[in-house]
Amino acid sequence: MDWDDADDYASRHEPRRGGGGRVRGSDITQALREAQQLQQEGQLDDAIDICEELFDSGVDRADVRYFLGWLYQEADRWQDAAAQFELLLDDPEYALSCFYALGQCERAQGNMRAAAQYFDEAVDRVNLDALTPDETDQLLQLCQEAAEAHRDMNDMEGAETIYQALLGFLRSQGWQDQVGEVERMMRETLGAAAPPPARRRRNSASRSNIPQRSGNTGRSLSNGPRPGVMSGGPMVGMGFDALVGGPGYASQGAPSEQRGDHLAQLISNLSGGTAQMRASLMTLPESVRAQVAQSVREIENYVAHGLLTAAIEECMLVMEIAPQYLDVHLLLGEIYVRQGKIEQAIAKYTVLVDRYLVGGRVDDAISTYRRILQLEPNNLTYRIKLIELLSRQGRSEEVMTERMAAADAYLRMGYADRAIAEYEQALLAYPANNQVRLSYATALMKAGRAPQAIAEFQRVLQTEPGNVRALAQMQIAVASGAGAALGISLPGAVGMGSSRVAALELLTRVLRSLRGERFASYHDVVRDYIQALDINPTSADLRYALGEIHLVAGQQQEALTALQQVTALAGMEVMGRFALAQAYLLTADPTSAGAAARELEEAAAWVRRAPPEPAAWAARPRFDGEETLSPEVEVSTLLARAYQLSGQAHKGQMASQAAGAQRAQGGEVFQALAQIAARASNPDAAMQDYAQLVASYKANKQLENAVAALREMTRIAPNDPNIRNDLAELQIERGMLDEGLSELRALMDVQARSGQLRDAALACQRMAEVYWGMENRNDAMAALRQGIGFAGDNMQLRQQFVQYCLEMIPQQIPEAVEQQAVIARYYFQTRQTKEAVAALQQLIAMDKTNGEAYDLLGQTYYSVGEYEQAARVYRNLAKVDPNSVVARARLQELQSARAHP
Repeated sequence: MDWDDADDYASRHEPRRGGGGRVRGSDITQALREAQQLQQEGQLDDAIDICEELFDSGVDRADVRYFLGWLYQEADRWQDAAAQFELLLDDPEYALSCFYALGQCERAQGNMRAAAQYFDEAVDRVNLDALTPDETDQLLQLCQEAAEAHRDMNDMEGAETIYQALLGFLRSQGWQDQVGEVERMMRETLGAAAPPPARRRRNSASRSNIPQRSGNTGRSLSNGPRPGVMSGGPMVGMGFDALVGGPGYASQGAPSEQRGDHLAQLISNLSGGTAQMRASLMTLPESVRAQVAQSVREIENYVAHGLLTAAIEECMLVMEIAPQYLDVHLLLGEIYVRQGKIEQAIAKYTVLVDRYLVGGRVDDAISTYRRILQLEPNNLTYRIKLIELLSRQGRSEEVMTERMAAADAYLRMGYADRAIAEYEQALLAYPANNQVRLSYATALMKAGRAPQAIAEFQRVLQTEPGNVRALAQMQIAVASGAGAALGISLPGAVGMGSSRVAALELLTRVLRSLRGERFASYHDVVRDYIQALDINPTSADLRYALGEIHLVAGQQQEALTALQQVTALAGMEVMGRFALAQAYLLTADPTSAGAAARELEEAAAWVRRAPPEPAAWAARPRFDGEETLSPEVEVSTLLARAYQLSGQAHKGQMASQAAGAQRAQGGEVFQALAQIAARASNPDAAMQDYAQLVASYKANKQLENAVAALREMTRIAPNDPNIRNDLAELQIERGMLDEGLSELRALMDVQARSGQLRDAALACQRMAEVYWGMENRNDAMAALRQGIGFAGDNMQLRQQFVQYCLEMIPQQIPEAVEQQAVIARYYFQTRQTKEAVAALQQLIAMDKTNGEAYDLLGQTYYSVGEYEQAARVYRNLAKVDPNSVVARARLQELQSARAHP
């Protein structure tokens, strides 16, 4: 572990404390260096004591805390380690590392559920956008730890989910070598095979990412870790290469010359006696050449054995004896990179660039700038310096490339406006470059300037009609709703339909172009859609498009995953299930065919309940030669095939016959509705055409066709109560009671929202009648209660409620009496004598002891001069309640009234 750069070496022997008793930064560095030396010698307790003393003396730094947690972990003091890591979970530069380390601590203690949760959190924090193929080994290790934690607590589904998500990402990047490795890991984790020695664990917890004797934490802990490929900082503060035993921790052999291993390549060049090395050495005084050459060989040996501290010291020695030997500065920078000390490496490279420019080595300066930008792609300061240097050299093509890279960096960092400015500069120089224009349009979309972005996509497509990326980006824009009002939809489509129809038409073009180029852009297009879904995860249209792209490319598992998610979102229930069934049928095995049949059965139910818009269904992507028919016919036809393939021949024959009958009956209306949607210039014109069609179908008793036309009218005018009511009554007349009830509920909602509460109450009453006819007593009563809530003065509703209650005797008698009393009081108070007498007599028949009913009935008779009838009522009350004061008083009043007429 290296705690400092060359500047720190001068202060190795400073006293531990300054004059004021406060621990100085150099003192902390020296203490940590001592702790590291003790750790390497196996004296963990002494190393821990030093770190604890630092905290006791008032030091409170994240890097020291992390190092102490690591030492605790190596000493198997899992709870102490966890306590340190938990204190760093809110630190964005350490969070990922600490979640990972906490997972290891919990796993070591047998707490599998907690371990799995911590590992899952670490996986979620990985910044996949910045990952390169050379950096995937650590991601694979992390996902394997997470999956094994789930396996160890018998959550095989959770383990498989982690691997499937990882495979999906790797396949989307086209990294086939890593895909094969993950498939192997998946078999080992979920099967019975033992893991290979390369992934063997020490002790009970996986600590393959914790450097042992020759390890290091990467970047200087005295300065804190630096964010790396993983959001929140590289795990254990390291460069990503070294995360799980990368090249920096090799214990033997020469440095690996893996792709992207700049240190190994540089050492190979310098130590191999190449012409480059000889030329560099010839610039040195003869007295030091041999010593420098020997030092380079020593550095190679140190690096090969993971002794990076010794390698750095040897580099420092070369700088002392031959400061003009610039290759050793480059070598030192690459050692810093190996350790993960990226800031120190970049500082070294920056000085080196200045030395190269002073010496006239412009190409070397440019190469060094590019190395800096490999390490920090978003470092726009150095990107701009490189652009300026290339401009001075007249290298215009490279200037444009770097300008595009700068714009891309701005875009990744969320500075869309700055990215747009860079793209516009590039377009001034290269107006015919469609790649620049396409990137410009993408930036415009991210800046919320959709109309301008779509115009740029269209410019690209004017010269390259088959440009898959342009088509895909434009389809994403329209499917996201950005192009709904831009005049790119079908002329007759309105509302959501316009955007959806246009999006589906564009999707067809995307699929056709992908097939035309033999899916060369498949992975790039998939990545575009995944990024769009990160912004708009609940978009059924975007997810459907992604599923169709996987489906046409023959990627069954990916298609199934995307389309299964579509079925859980509102808006594309039929099309999503139909495409999902097509994905299941790619293999044509009985099990998959059975799954396809189940999805198509659901699709058929949705067609009956809420069929898709004809124009949208007609615009959906189709395979070559696939005929455009009504949803009923196409679903039934594919269902017949699924039944046949799954071994359900009888059902297949029935579905085939149903498809034939539907083709004969429904083809005409589907075409008619699609034509209206295509040719109508505005919603009012479409409504008139649909209304004429409804009237024609009703006159000819073609109720099913009338229903189809009314459904299209509800798409245009979903809040028109007359259309909803007509549709409900037609469905009930056809015997489609569930569909009729659904429309009545929609009608009630429309009326209630618009304040038409009496009308909403009538819709409830109609629902109650339908439910009662279906012998669904409870729902009927619930509908009436809701109607009474809307219109409490509607006595017909209450009377119907009482009638239903009496038919459900005895359980509903109390509610019947309650409602009958309300009815009787209402008629009595409104002086509707006839209705009041009838209501009160019925109330007394239902509740013979109801004194109020007797009194109100007696008063009603008295008010119209029917004294004898009134007296009879009060005598009956006296019989029911001999102690009734009211009965005696009323009878005396009646006697007096008759005596003095």
